Amino acid sequence: LNMLTPYIEPGKWQVLDEGVSMLIDASGPNHTVSVVSAAVSSLGHIAAHSKMWREPLSRAVQNIRQRIHRAPVPGEADAATSAMHQRELFWTYSMIAGVPSVLEEMRSQISSSEHQEAALAAIVDTLEANEDEPASCGRDEGRVGIDLSPEVVNEALATISLSMRTHVLNADLLWFGCRAMGLLHQHMPPTSPLSVEALDVVLATLKQHPDQYQVRRGAAAALRCFLEPRGGRCTAITMELLSSAVEALRARQLASTLRRIVESVWQTANDLDREMLEDIMYILGLVDGLDIILKVMANSRTNATVRSASLATLFELVRTFPEILARQPSLPCEIRAAVQTVALETRESDVHATTTTGITRIALTGRACGEESQTSAEILRRAELLLGMVGTA
Repeated sequence: LNMLTPYIEPGKWQVLDEGVSMLIDASGPNHTVSVVSAAVSSLGHIAAHSKMWREPLSRAVQNIRQRIHRAPVPGEADAATSAMHQRELFWTYSMIAGVPSVLEEMRSQISSSEHQEAALAAIVDTLEANEDEPASCGRDEGRVGIDLSPEVVNEALATISLSMRTHVLNADLLWFGCRAMGLLHQHMPPTSPLSVEALDVVLATLKQHPDQYQVRRGAAAALRCFLEPRGGRCTAITMELLSSAVEALRARQLASTLRRIVESVWQTANDLDREMLEDIMYILGLVDGLDIILKVMANSRTNATVRSASLATLFELVRTFPEILARQPSLPCEIRAAVQTVALETRESDVHATTTTGITRIALTGRACGEESQTSAEILRRAELLLGMVGTA
């Protein structure tokens, strides 16, 4: 059914119509969790990829809402299965009825941590399916399963903020909330300012849980989304809005919190979360200046992951905001010197690696020779790209 519905309109083939009706019936209240999960998942995929079927699928909305509000039956499913079931229900509900309907459900059950987490997860799943197709204007009407007018985005940010403030101890919920806010922000019109409420909630989440890995990872990703040009394009208006966002973060003393996080993680093992580190340094580079990234890079000689992340972040910042170099004439020379030092030390490390092999090498660095060589090659490639970028500044 999932493969056929994108190509055959409702009412054109009786067999297909009856198959979809069977799925809708299977989502009703008299079926087990496993049966409903299978039916609802299929209905969601049909709605996601076949806009013409969303109207006939609206007959399933009442069944889905009943299942969302249905009290768990003892022994029917374990906690993990029940949570996944709720997430499937909300996702399909979002695909058929739209994000505003999910937001309405969230507000009606604001005290239920389970429902809030499932709804936020569904919103994230819906938005991530559209992440590669950012809005070119203020509306996303007609795209897969969503209508993200500016009014809907603002409503979503307000509802998610309320949910996160209500459930400050649920790490999974906070992560989904931060992720949803970052994605929603990128769907706002280019001329819309950053939501102060969303900013404050994400910052409060980060400051309340600075040592909670999952929370700080989500918060850092959201804050980076707040500071990236929407649609990937820099204009005079977007740069003015980004400058205002940076000033707002400075006023809230974000830099000190992020510096503490960086200082606590950069000396850890080489397998630390590079994406989170890049997000944090991207934010710090705009809020606190590129000097902090150069300092981290210089002090992390034994941590190739940190150096690679530092080079990647510097490249992105210089590429996206070339005016940073223009405002500080000495900065290009400082970046070149720091990058050349990193490249030299990396080559020296490779030479040393050729004389230290096997078990001895793993014992000294925690990395096998092949892995070490691959990381070094990545650092040298990124150093070359950055030197080329700074050299043209």
